[in-house]
Formats: sequence, structure tokens, C-alpha cells
Amino acid sequence: HAFSTNLDWYQVSRSDEFGIADAFSYPSLFPDGLVRDADGVLYRANRYLGNIGRSETQGWELETSYQLRYDDLGELRFRVAAHYLKQYITSTIIEPEPVERAGHETPKLNLLGDVQWRLGHWATTLTVRHFGASFAYSADEVCPKENRDVGKCRNPSGTLLGLNVRYSGPENWSYALVVNNLLDSRPTNYRFYTGGYNASVDDVYGRYFTLAATYRF
Repeated sequence: HAFSTNLDWYQVSRSDEFGIADAFSYPSLFPDGLVRDADGVLYRANRYLGNIGRSETQGWELETSYQLRYDDLGELRFRVAAHYLKQYITSTIIEPEPVERAGHETPKLNLLGDVQWRLGHWATTLTVRHFGASFAYSADEVCPKENRDVGKCRNPSGTLLGLNVRYSGPENWSYALVVNNLLDSRPTNYRFYTGGYNASVDDVYGRYFTLAATYRF
């Protein structure tokens, strides 16, 4: 038997992050973006990448695995990797008031796991990907009235399962059947202008199958 686990806490402070320095809208903040002719007449206001931002990030990361070996039943392995974003605060020269963004663009909680059973030439793996609930509006806004009226200010959590069956045969050949989104789960996202899904976490294809044959030289 073999067991391992690792738990990390992190805190990252970043300054001078890149952002759009808009001299046209904020001339007093970005005087270098104002271009004048020889007579001092302004004829262009630039928009450019500048070091205008700051962020504070805190969170937890967990990795753990457990492995069992049996003479007759093969090898059984469990693995879990989890990430929890406790805090993500940003500010800029343009908007100096700090804004908490954790749980808005992406969920605070993300979890990956798998269970694998190996016996002889066969390996079967069940995978799971879970993400927590998230807010259905931007961090610098409030929940829209349309969402509040129907109780849809938070997008629900979701879980996606997958299955991988692999046979490693003789003469360097292997064959695999992969089923993604095993339960054919459909995304749910109440945020406007998203098309009903979050591309960073959701599966928009539904259940699909892949057959593969591999030859190793």
C-alpha cells in the first residue's frame, strides 16, 4: 500500500500588472500618452499597455493519492487534486478601489480526481472534475434585477465524469476507448452574454466517444 498527500497555502502579491493605459479617457493619469506637435497642440491620445494594476491572491492546493496492490486483483489507485481560491483582489490606477473577484469569472473551488484499476494488460480509469458555484455577474457589478427576480444570482456547481479503458497488447500495440462527459451533463450559466456556459470550466460538447489505436516504435 502507498499513501501520499500534500497541502499548500499560497499568498501572492503582484504589482505593476499590465493593463490598458487610456490617455484619451484619462489624460491626467497618462500624460505620456498625449502626443503634441511642435506648437504644443494635442493631435493624438494613445491607448497602450502599461503597468497600472495590482492584485492580491490567496488560496489552498491539495494533492493526495492512495494505491493498493493485490496479487490476484491487480492495482487500484485513487488520486485527488483540489484548488480553493480564497481571495483574488485587484485594483488599477484607473479604478483604485480594490475589487474582490474570487468566484466571479471562475469558481472558487475546482477538484480533479480519478480511480484507476490495472490488471494484466488492462487499465480502466474513472475521472471526475468538479467545480463549485459561481456568481452570475461581474465582480464590479451587482446581480441584475432580471436574475434577482428569479433567484439566479449564482451559477450552480457541476460535476463531469469520464471513462478510459485501455488495453496494452503485445508487439507495442495499445487500444483505448475514451468516453468524455459520461453522464452527458449540460452546462448551466445565468450570466448574460455567455451563451449559457463558461468556456473555462464547462463542457459544451456533451457526451462523446473516442477510439484509438497506438503503436510504439
